Amino acid sequence: MMNTSRNSLEKHFKRKRSRMDWTLVEHRASGTWGDTTALIDTLDLRTGLSIQSGPWQGSSIGALPAITPTNNAASIETYVRGTDLVTTHPATNTRPTRVQLYWRRWHELPAKVSAAIELIASVQTHLLDSDPTLMIETRFPTATGALHFDDSIEVLADSRHLLILQHPQDGTETELLKIPDGSRGALTRHTLFRRRLEKGVILRGRLLYIWSDQGVDADSLQECTDRFNFSEPLLTA
Repeated sequence: MMNTSRNSLEKHFKRKRSRMDWTLVEHRASGTWGDTTALIDTLDLRTGLSIQSGPWQGSSIGALPAITPTNNAASIETYVRGTDLVTTHPATNTRPTRVQLYWRRWHELPAKVSAAIELIASVQTHLLDSDPTLMIETRFPTATGALHFDDSIEVLADSRHLLILQHPQDGTETELLKIPDGSRGALTRHTLFRRRLEKGVILRGRLLYIWSDQGVDADSLQECTDRFNFSEPLLTA
């Protein structure tokens, strides 16, 4: 039944291409869509997807503030596969969980969606028992407004919208906060894997970031939500 629903969604999804090819140079990956450029420094996940230009300039998408940065590029595995940017960070003495991130660009989008990027995080450990809790933050220093719904957050900047959706199966805790420095922007915080993790088990969590220059209408949002919710989890980690 689920396969039928997924095939139907793919068949009727509006054909619009969002051009954002990942360019990987050493440990830095960059991408563009519309008038926006973004950069990921895979050695420092605290910066997330850093927006370098465009209406969201200065924002950081999907940052992991608790992951200690490193100068050892050889310890981090990073590569581009199709529309995915994949980066893997080994366990450390202070954090005994291996963290792998997939930054996945969606190709086919509804007419009013300018870009959609799915962040897929997975963790595993070599210990018999560990705490895998992973916090993902997104900062919008230029946001003019933000609303928190049951399963999503909508952020507004200069009449442009960004929606953050969490996958319903992941049990993600979601918060909408003020930026501590006192600016008028917004800070979203998603906490994943608030449970114990045993050796041999892989936990995965997914967030979807949807950009729109016009505001996402109900039909477009439903298409993106259904595609996201019906998507199969990754088989690799």
